[in-house]
Amino acid sequence: MPPEFAMRLCGGLTGLRGLRVLSLRSVHLAPGDVLALTALTGLTRLEFVDMCKIGEVQAAAHAIIRSLKHLKCLRMQSCHVDLSSTELLAAVGQLKQLTCLRLLGNVYGDGGVTEQGLMQLTGLSRLEQLDVNKNEEVNEQVLGSFWAAMRQQQQ
Repeated sequence: MPPEFAMRLCGGLTGLRGLRVLSLRSVHLAPGDVLALTALTGLTRLEFVDMCKIGEVQAAAHAIIRSLKHLKCLRMQSCHVDLSSTELLAAVGQLKQLTCLRLLGNVYGDGGVTEQGLMQLTGLSRLEQLDVNKNEEVNEQVLGSFWAAMRQQQQ
């Protein structure tokens, strides 16, 4: 899609300080527009679905995650986010209010979430739901170990 047709959507949302839920699906955004979401500090649920046409979800994810401390649910599905990046999951691991994390369909980079990346999420004591694609490194056994570590920390 030509840049002149890209939507300047997120910048128009910054005045909605009371906004709690935002879901963006299959939207092509103008460069840098996703960074405007950092102003929506009251968001408790943020969803990016099928945003594979922009690399800026990955680029802006760190800034977004650092500013949205009240997020309870984060969904980045089919966004070509590199989940093998331990930096991204370390940032997600700082979202202490998170109860739901859905990262399906992001097979990009080295093949998805790693065991090391997964273990960076064990500090999310309120996490109840985690959806990731299984791969050679993260299988049922590794996910079982993750949930065992989570239970142990909650005791």
